[in-house]
Amino acid sequence: MKLTIQIVDDFLAKEDIEGIRDFTVNNLISDRPKYGGGYISIQLEECPLFHTLTETVKEKVPVIQDLDYFEGWIFVYDQECPGVTPHADPGKYNVNIWCTPDESIEDTTKNGLLIYDVFRPEDWHWGEYNRHVDKIRDYLEEQEANPYLVSYKYNRATIFNSGLFHETDDVSTKPGDSNKRINMTFMYR
Repeated sequence: MKLTIQIVDDFLAKEDIEGIRDFTVNNLISDRPKYGGGYISIQLEECPLFHTLTETVKEKVPVIQDLDYFEGWIFVYDQECPGVTPHADPGKYNVNIWCTPDESIEDTTKNGLLIYDVFRPEDWHWGEYNRHVDKIRDYLEEQEANPYLVSYKYNRATIFNSGLFHETDDVSTKPGDSNKRINMTFMYR
């Protein structure tokens, strides 16, 4: 599979990205499970803008024109946390969009996305390439994987092969729910 990483700034209309943030900040319910990396997940389909967003993404990303959307999330992170650990996904392409304004970022050297130049092995099952962090880290080291850092920027979309290992480059935002790092992920196959 060909390595593909594309970055598009100012991806969503102002009213859409602000609508996502409003929806998310107002849905930080305490009964949602928190993952070990310090974040919660909201199914993208819960967002009232879901249909508008999927149409916009399909329209703006040529590489997914003939693919089907099949899963998506909104991730909301603690102010200081490691974020999502290294993993790969089962789709063909991911579209990741950051939804927190740049002025909410505490440490501008963090909050990005590391995408490695190594694909998940074909013979690994989902649990191995998505959840077994030690096995993934060992594999990345064996393969002498090189990370590509996509620096954080509000309303930046990153489009990449779902099979590439990737992880959050730590999180550091200012205090308050309205400053939490929020990103959406759309997956296509």
